[in-house]
Amino acid sequence: MKRLALFLLSAFAAVAASAASPAVKNIAVTLDLKADGSAFVTEVWDVTVTSGTEWYLVKENLDQIRIYDLAVTDETGRAFTNVGAWDIHRTIQQKAYQCGIVQKRDGCELCWGIGSYGDHRFTATYTMTDVIDGYSDYDALHLQLVSPELSSSPQHVDVTVRSETTPFSTINTRLWGFGFPGTAEFRDGELVMESTKALGKKNSVVILLRLNKGIYTPGVNHSEEFATHLEKAMEGASYDDDEKEPSFWQKLLSILMMLITTVGWILFPLLAIIGSRLHNRKKVLGCKMADVSWCRDIPFGGNILEADYVLGELGEDKQKNTIAGAMILRMIWNGNLLVGKDAKDRIEISFNDAKSQDHFSESEKDLYQMMKEASGSDSILQYNEFSKWSSKNVTKVNNWVTKVKSEGKSELGANGYLKASKFTESGQAEARKVVGFRKFLEDFTIIGERASQEVALWNDYLVFASLYGIADKVAKELKDINPQAFEQMMVYDYPTMNDVVRMTRNMGNSITNARAQSLSSGSFSPSRGGFGGFTSIGGGGGFHGGGFGGGSR
Repeated sequence: MKRLALFLLSAFAAVAASAASPAVKNIAVTLDLKADGSAFVTEVWDVTVTSGTEWYLVKENLDQIRIYDLAVTDETGRAFTNVGAWDIHRTIQQKAYQCGIVQKRDGCELCWGIGSYGDHRFTATYTMTDVIDGYSDYDALHLQLVSPELSSSPQHVDVTVRSETTPFSTINTRLWGFGFPGTAEFRDGELVMESTKALGKKNSVVILLRLNKGIYTPGVNHSEEFATHLEKAMEGASYDDDEKEPSFWQKLLSILMMLITTVGWILFPLLAIIGSRLHNRKKVLGCKMADVSWCRDIPFGGNILEADYVLGELGEDKQKNTIAGAMILRMIWNGNLLVGKDAKDRIEISFNDAKSQDHFSESEKDLYQMMKEASGSDSILQYNEFSKWSSKNVTKVNNWVTKVKSEGKSELGANGYLKASKFTESGQAEARKVVGFRKFLEDFTIIGERASQEVALWNDYLVFASLYGIADKVAKELKDINPQAFEQMMVYDYPTMNDVVRMTRNMGNSITNARAQSLSSGSFSPSRGGFGGFTSIGGGGGFHGGGFGGGSR
């Protein structure tokens, strides 16, 4: 009887697996670079498994790099047991909830058991030592993060690189992406790469950073200049912004921009010190920012335009792109925008024109129309459509950003918070709430007072969290407090809401991207120059890590 039950269970699993198609729906890779030149790596694999007994990642061409402390969890949060040396010849049951490493002559394979067929979201973390190479003039990071020839081609990939020492900027870093169709961006002190369409079997994801000396400790030092290494990586590379031959004036502007950038390297530290002293935040807050304690009151009665203007006056760069995401969340909860999913389980947005827009500000009306225009003839805004539209409509984007700031300032004046461009006492009081409310949201999980009536404010909490750039963190905390209340207030379940937050964040970032493009357009190739832009499908040779293969087996 026991054998019959096992047979029926295996047969049922086989039938269920055959009904689904294997897929790698999304790969999210995060690198946290440490001062010692190591990297803490997090890889989240959103997959559908229909065959094999394990999942594995290929890490070859390591040279000086060592990989250790592999840890894996699944979509339930269950932590896998690290068994050390991995035996690939065991059964699916024997490998379930276990992980380990296969050591090879030129690298290793990071492995874990799939446990069962179907949809899984595996999160693997590990440490890579000595990922930074030193050259005579610069340091560099050059890694293949996603290998070609995976068992299933990824439908979407995003990469984030963060630094525990110095935030990334074009002053201290250059960024290139190779092997896949996508974009590479400097975003709020981080580096972000994202695919713009599904990857093919031959595609990979390679990142190359040129880093100023003194930020990290190189694992190996080379006598050659970085330019020699870059030249090898650029072999076979091509970018969308290479297609047009620049005119004489464009070349002249390019030279001027490079001169300005060079001078900026010298003057930037001095100007930063002077600027920090001159920027007197007391004019906005009436006190030092450090003296503002957390408060649970929503600033300006929930007016995100006014709060956004305050963030700008406080020197917060995040407000340049996060206001769009906050507006979009409000449109969703007000029923002006409807959330659905496409055949690949990716978020898409449709437009409810029958819903009143009387509550919209002028900039919200404009954002709604821009989104609708970006959605095309089917009026369904799909993944990356807004990003592509923004890059082709930089004038509209710039005008919208200008209108947002102007409208916020105008409303502050109309409500008595601003007079002759100076904050009144009531304006300073509300401005302090902008800072205090952010501290409240950042510390939400450690604040013991969570009255039941707060649940009714969760939508506003997440809108302002989006404005502050911490929506994903706050959404998880709200869900952890009360999953049922979260789903009731947010209308959607947590995975869907998490994807919505990511999409709205990306749409806001597309606006910043388009503005950056308008500054560099016609002057030089930002992609080829390492200032961000498009990635190259070709090129990228000379990397560490990666290899060929991976996925299920």
